[in-house]
Formats: sequence, structure tokens, C-alpha cells
Amino acid sequence: MEQKRILCVGNAAWDQIFVLETLPTGAGKYFSHAYSESGGGPAGTASVAISRLGGKAKLWSRIGDDGAGDRIAAELTEYGVELPAISRLKGVASSLAGIWVDAGGERIIVNYLDPKFPQNADWLPLGEVGEFDSALADIRWPAGAEAVLRAAAAAGVPSVLDGDRAPGASILATLAPLAAHAVFSEGGLAMLTGEMNPEAGLLAAGSLPGVNPYVTLGDRGCLWLDKGRIRAFPAFKVEAADTTGAGDVFHGAFALALAEGMEIVEGLRFASGAAALKCTRPGGRAGIPDRAALDAFLKRNPA
Repeated sequence: MEQKRILCVGNAAWDQIFVLETLPTGAGKYFSHAYSESGGGPAGTASVAISRLGGKAKLWSRIGDDGAGDRIAAELTEYGVELPAISRLKGVASSLAGIWVDAGGERIIVNYLDPKFPQNADWLPLGEVGEFDSALADIRWPAGAEAVLRAAAAAGVPSVLDGDRAPGASILATLAPLAAHAVFSEGGLAMLTGEMNPEAGLLAAGSLPGVNPYVTLGDRGCLWLDKGRIRAFPAFKVEAADTTGAGDVFHGAFALALAEGMEIVEGLRFASGAAALKCTRPGGRAGIPDRAALDAFLKRNPA
């Protein structure tokens, strides 16, 4: 199969991962028995997943002109992600995340995104969007996401929004109608709609003009709206070692599936399998499977 080209736009970060027996429950001193560092960020990790799964990923992002930025760019390049439009900004700190992971693979993430990052996206080469087979945007850089999603719609390129929790619901309300597929986290969907029940939230999101909603629910699988009817795809049953990055891997794999022309159910199965396999391995990126491993997993676990 011809290698498909996927454009990712959004946040690329550097993660510091601490492994503990149990997650912190309040103020105090806690001790980690394992530690690692790796690149992170929704769009950054999605682009790595695409590359690992056989796609050709290109990332448009902003990072600081600092040591963390050097590590972010170097690791992305090692994974085969192209960085032709990544802005290195002087006087701005690269995005960082502290991640605490417990023995069951659940985690707490504390992210820092420097408020000095400029929001403008007028430097992006939007004329190139039509050359891609699909596009993916996260919500961490709203202006960049909006510009790319609008350009993708105009060019007829299928697009995916990673609809995670945002600084404000207005960001999700602006971006969700622009994407061909708005794939929310449970928290992101609740923020947009005010509905804590995922099914109710999905119906509420689907009533908004132009919104084609999905919601990922971790080990409870995912739901989506199909012509007004809620449909479900169950999660694969695996023993989780680390759920860090699983949602980002899901989004990247789904964008690749769309680029390869998969039908929705097939694409969700592909994305769910990639996310499940990632959860069986420690590390936000080291645990991302390659295409051979995913194909073998899906063959062992037929629908």
C-alpha cells in the first residue's frame, strides 16, 4: 500500500514520568520506584503513532529554543516525523508535563504550556494542506487548529479533532464543527455539552450544527453518533502497564485509518487496537506498537 501522508498540528511536549505504587491523594512526600523521560503532547505523540504504524507524519507545532525543545525535536526526528513547519521560539519555555503512573497503569498529568507562546498561525503554509491524505489537530494551539481544519475542509481532506479538555469550552465549540470527525475525551465532551453522562453528551454534541461526535472512554471503549443513533465499540481487554499517551495514539491511528480509506468501524477497531497495545507497555512513546505488531494483535482478536 502507498504510504499515506498525515498532517498533525498542535502541541509537542517533553514528559517526565514517575512510577509509583499508588497515585498521590493529597499533600505530602511520595517516592517513585521508576523514572523515564520522553516526548509527549497530543499532536506530537499522535504523529509518532502514525509514523510507527506505517504512515508519513508531518508535524506543525511550536516549541521553545531551549534544551527541552532540542530533545523534543530530536526524538520526533528519530521516530521519522517530519518537522518542516515547527517554530523554535526564543524566550519561551517548551511545553513540559509531569506524569505520575500507578501500578495499574492509571496516571495523573500536570502540563505546563508557557503563556508567552504566540497564538497566531499566519506563518503556517496552509496551501500545502490539500497535499495530505488526512489531518489531525489538538486543542492546545487553537489558532493553528482552526486554520488547518478550515483548510482541510476546503480541500476535501478528512480531518480529526482531538477534543480533550480545553482552557475554555468556547475553544471546543469553535473547533468541533470544523472537523470531519470530532473525537472527544470524556472530559472534553462534558466540557462542551455540560453533560456528565457520555451518551447524553454525545447526543447533545450531535445536535450542534456541523459536529460529528465520538467519545473515547478508556477501558470502556468508545461511542459515536451514526445518523442520530449511538453506536459503541468495546475496548480490547488487556493488562495495562501504562495508559500514558493512549488517547493520543488512538487519535493518530484513527487519522491514519481515514487516510487509508478504512470504514468507520474498521478505523475505530484499528485505533482501539493501537491504543490497547500501547497500554500494555510502559512509556508514552516507547510503548507505541508498529504496524506488524498491531496487525498481529488484530488477527488474534477478531471483531
